[in-house]
Amino acid sequence: MPIGDRETDTSEDTLSASRRFQFEGELLLPTLTILWHPDRRCIGASTPVLWNRAGEFELSRWAPLFLLGDGSEFSLGDRRISRNPLLLKQLAEGISIQPPSTSMPVQIGAEQIESSLTVNEQSLEDGIAICLGRRVALCLHRAPPQREHRSPLLDLAGSGHHMDRVRQQIRRAAQANASVLIRGESGTGKELVARAIHHLSGRSERPMVSVNMATLGGELAAAELFGVRQGAYTGARTSRPGLICEADGSTLFMDEIGDASPSVQVMLLRVLEDGRLRPLGDSRERSVDVRFIAATDRPLEADVERPFNQPLRRRLEAVCIQLPPLRQRREDFGELLAGFVSGAEAELGHPVRIPADLVCTLAMQPWPGNVRELRNFVTRLAIHAEPDGTICWDDELAEQLHIDPLKEEIGTGPAANRIRYRDPATVSESELLRALNDNGWRVMPAAKSLGVSRTSMYALLKQSPEVRAVEKIPEEEIYRVMEQGPDLDAWATQLKTPREALKRRVSTLEPERA
Repeated sequence: MPIGDRETDTSEDTLSASRRFQFEGELLLPTLTILWHPDRRCIGASTPVLWNRAGEFELSRWAPLFLLGDGSEFSLGDRRISRNPLLLKQLAEGISIQPPSTSMPVQIGAEQIESSLTVNEQSLEDGIAICLGRRVALCLHRAPPQREHRSPLLDLAGSGHHMDRVRQQIRRAAQANASVLIRGESGTGKELVARAIHHLSGRSERPMVSVNMATLGGELAAAELFGVRQGAYTGARTSRPGLICEADGSTLFMDEIGDASPSVQVMLLRVLEDGRLRPLGDSRERSVDVRFIAATDRPLEADVERPFNQPLRRRLEAVCIQLPPLRQRREDFGELLAGFVSGAEAELGHPVRIPADLVCTLAMQPWPGNVRELRNFVTRLAIHAEPDGTICWDDELAEQLHIDPLKEEIGTGPAANRIRYRDPATVSESELLRALNDNGWRVMPAAKSLGVSRTSMYALLKQSPEVRAVEKIPEEEIYRVMEQGPDLDAWATQLKTPREALKRRVSTLEPERA
């Protein structure tokens, strides 16, 4: 790893000069975490922003030093990072980011800046992605000044302070035998947390039993959970114990608990209260020793449309763990992304090269499907990547994320701070076609040559009478072009359709003909 020394006089660095914020009793200070780096081992390393006496902090190729969880330290070290520092300055309204007086491009989110920009406090709470030299992406956020060294805990990725707190809660919950309610949006990893609790508990010798309550309804739900005696109802041809009995001595994880029927909720409450249940059609009760863990993305306290049994809720949340959405833990974005990329590379057998400026843009997206959505997105990127790993960015991927460089208001500054894109209304049809032809019908290089934003470029493509939507081109026409030789650029030029979309369409054609 690149190793460097601080260029600034650290004797002037001071914690007392930093604006202090509290996070449930914790002191939070401005922090920089590496989201993306040519050496992926660096991803996740962080450094506190320690202001000097002038209220400034310098970031360059050789300073500061970033710390990994294993205790190793290193500088950014990449030759594309300027030796002249980018300057962070403490202001009453937030933090000012001043690019260095060099040619190194600096990007904030999806927006390139050329002079100072002030990041507001609200944006710092969730984290701001900064890209330097199109090679390294960082997250500017708030974190405790002293971080615990992260130890592996199943598949719970992320070394930010939000996940540190989740791990602490998991370890504490595992030591007890109380029921647990895991709350969080869809895709935040609720089942992973349940498995981690079970793995660390005294019940780990037996497998955890899982059930999605949304898939159970009516008598089926009661029979599946509590068991049924032969002949209890039409179709009950044999007796079976039920999932709760299967989990006797272990853990039962009930996902989507908010979707359990009212009758099942009442039955669950009794088992939680006295540890006894009666299978359907049976006159005898039996005792069970089960640790219940439930999960939901619904507000169980105030769901007017589907009221939840409140005594059951209170029983379940003897321990309550709230999982943060991905957009509120941007400091973990790089570690999650790197993990998914490595998995895709291993599965597909070829590299996936995601540029740091794209990572910077992706990190600032809302990701309503959270970690699950990110994983699926990386899979799509990897599948459609070139053999050398180059990412094929197309209109479908852009529309999925609704990327707009100026969509999110993260800071303020004079108009000169921002790259001024050309008004797409001034782009003629002949200019558009010439740019596409000159760039092999690759969308983003053509947009760059025209000086228009990504969003504007896709709008121009849709409006053009000459540019063809690949899904509307007959298969036979595509096959005829392909017979002329294996040249995707030539195919796209002849068919007058974006190269990236054509590549995806070709991959769906019959192999023997393609």
